[in-house]
Formats: sequence, structure tokens, C-alpha cells
Amino acid sequence: DYLDYGYDESGNYSTTVNIEPKVTAAISYCVSGETPIVYTLTGQGEQELSNGFKSALEMDNYNVQNLDLLSSPGIPSDCSLLIINAPSADIPEAVTDIIKEYMDQGGKLFVVVDPNDMYKNLNKFLLSYGVKVNEGIMLEMGSGYFMGNYPTYLLPTLANHDITAPISKAGYKILCPIVKGLSTESVNAYDVTELLVSSAQSYSKVDTKSDNIEQTDEDISGPLSAADVVTDASGDGVLFVSGCSSMGVDEIDGYVA
Repeated sequence: DYLDYGYDESGNYSTTVNIEPKVTAAISYCVSGETPIVYTLTGQGEQELSNGFKSALEMDNYNVQNLDLLSSPGIPSDCSLLIINAPSADIPEAVTDIIKEYMDQGGKLFVVVDPNDMYKNLNKFLLSYGVKVNEGIMLEMGSGYFMGNYPTYLLPTLANHDITAPISKAGYKILCPIVKGLSTESVNAYDVTELLVSSAQSYSKVDTKSDNIEQTDEDISGPLSAADVVTDASGDGVLFVSGCSSMGVDEIDGYVA
């Protein structure tokens, strides 16, 4: 269990020793007296968590379980975090009402939107916390802000925040392929921090079927955000939103890690 097998950046099969996090997770499991549970929402065609993402949660002593709120009476009281991972269909209003009640009682929510979909109910719910999901797909024209010759593969600026600090300190970037741009709206009792920010030369292309990638009057000008965190009046984080459903995929993470 202390060995991980995979491929390095050169494509060579490799074996790595991974003792410290697994021992740390085991100690945490022994002394905590409980294993926090993370529920991932199902029922709307949600994207499966990648192996690396799920493994990272389990290594931090979280138990990951599925939850279908269309057939369940509500969110269990032992839910430490609810994940909505890139659903392919909108979240029914009855479900967002259940999630809102959970949030009002101190719940924590992690949301990833699918850039190919424009949700009505889910976007209205996110807007109530100050996060606006814009139409279209982000294009980046700023030098150094995208990968290779792909203006839809963003390399945004990491904001100065506790969440991004370990990544910045290690000298890594975050690659965000195909992004639904996020904007901030003012909402009482909540503060929104943009974690991954595009350049001033970026914009959201509203007509995604257009052959013209040049910015037009209908497009939404940057800078925009690829991920936000929302805190309440006490300063506690309550909501994380990502506009990139590929950011946590193992293959994409491997390009920059």
C-alpha cells in the first residue's frame, strides 16, 4: 500500500514511495474517533470523481459516498461536504431547495459546472451566493495565460489565498481546459474571492458555434475567474465553485504536476 505505480512526465512506467501521507491518514483515522463523510450528488448525470481526486480525499481520512436527492429524504446529518461534479442536466429546484436548507445549517458545498451546459436552477442558486456563471466558453489571448496554441486551455493567475498557497509555493500552475467564466456579484452576508483569474485580454465567447474566435460585442470581457470561494460573515468558507470540469482530471493534472 505504500507504493504508487504510474507513468512519469516522460511516459516511463515508474514506482514511487508514498509513505508519509498514508501513515498520516492512518494516524488521523485512529485518533479522530470518526471518519468525515463526503457525499457526491448523483441523479443528474454528474461526472465521476477522478481516481486521483477521490484518492486525495480518502488519504485525508474522508469517506466518499454517493447521494441521490431525488430518492433520499434529505442530506444526511453526517455530511461534511457535498460535491456536485459537472452534472449533464440541471439540478431540479426541489433539490436546490434541499441544498439551500443544508447550507443554511452550516453545510459546505463544492460545485463544478460543465462548460457545455447552461443551468437555470443551479446557476440561480450559485448567484444567491454571489457567483455568476457566464454564458459561453472562455478564450484567453494574454501572453503566458494559455497552453501552447490552445486559447481555451487556460493557465490562470493564482490568487493569494490559503487554498492556492501550497500550489504557488511549489511553483506549479493549474491547467484549466474549456472553462465557463465566473463573475462576482455583491450579496449581503457573503464574500466571493476569485482564486483563478484570467488576463484582461480574455473573454467569454457567447456564440460557441461561431467560426470566428475574435471578440465581438456580445462576448463578455475579462478578466474572469475559473474558480471562486465564498465565505460567510464569520469568514468561514462555505462554497467552492469551479467553471472547469477537467481541472481535477488526472490526465490534465499530470501536464502541470
